[in-house]
Amino acid sequence: MFCQVEVGRFGVSFGSSTSSGPLLHGRIVPELRINREGRRWTFFLLWHVYDLADDDGAREEEKLIGVFSSEAKAHDAIEQLKVKEGFREHPINCFEIHRSRVDRLGWTDGFTTLRQSD
Repeated sequence: MFCQVEVGRFGVSFGSSTSSGPLLHGRIVPELRINREGRRWTFFLLWHVYDLADDDGAREEEKLIGVFSSEAKAHDAIEQLKVKEGFREHPINCFEIHRSRVDRLGWTDGFTTLRQSD
């Protein structure tokens, strides 16, 4: 069974399939195949997160770097990126690896929006 992947901050959801494999941003991702027994697969989301203060105020800036089939591959990506422009201006702990599983529901308690008062 192959699925189309939509990435969210703490997981992925699956939709329609292609004959070649699941898609992530239009690219085929064979590592995310689900076997016939319905076994759930683990994957690793690599994020770059830091506080940003500018004319619009302070906020957390987040970038999804990629979805990896192993934690080691996510660490390899950090090694590649930590010396690149933009990334090297922030501490290494701005890279975050989040382990997740296919078909895992996130935000199960809902959410609250906090707004700054004028």
